[in-house]
Amino acid sequence: MQGFTATEPFDLAGMSFAITPSWTFAYDDSYSDADGTAKFDLHGTLSVTGGPTGTLRIDMALNIQGFGVVHCSTGDVTWNAS
Repeated sequence: MQGFTATEPFDLAGMSFAITPSWTFAYDDSYSDADGTAKFDLHGTLSVTGGPTGTLRIDMALNIQGFGVVHCSTGDVTWNAS
């Protein structure tokens, strides 16, 4: 298995992926200021064996000062190309 982790100036806040018969990828980013924090995660796979298929998951978390934490997630979504 070969892997790649992006570094500056191509970092895109932590994007990484591995190349195998299936690709895995991850993109994680966060932002903070005086009003709160936001975190965004995108993870998934892409299989090229047979017909293209994969999974995708998007998670977001917001911590807003004076309001609290809000978390949203798509859960693991499976897809295939036809």
